[in-house]
Amino acid sequence: MTLAGKTIAITGAARGLGAALAIVAGDRGMLPLLLGRSPGRLTAIAGVIEARTGRRPDYSQPIYRLRCSNFGR
Repeated sequence: MTLAGKTIAITGAARGLGAALAIVAGDRGMLPLLLGRSPGRLTAIAGVIEARTGRRPDYSQPIYRLRCSNFGR
């Protein structure tokens, strides 16, 4: 089974394991959707993937943080 051409959502893509996974996924032909809290770092990771693959991945603005107050706490 190949995942090339499939979209993969990666949380924590701004650094560490998430960033490494996003880069490897791009290298293997997947289309990473980058999710994280740091827009600057997401932009940088998207640039790395684009430089390596010729395709610019999608990335979100920072993930909204859920607050306990949203759940009545």
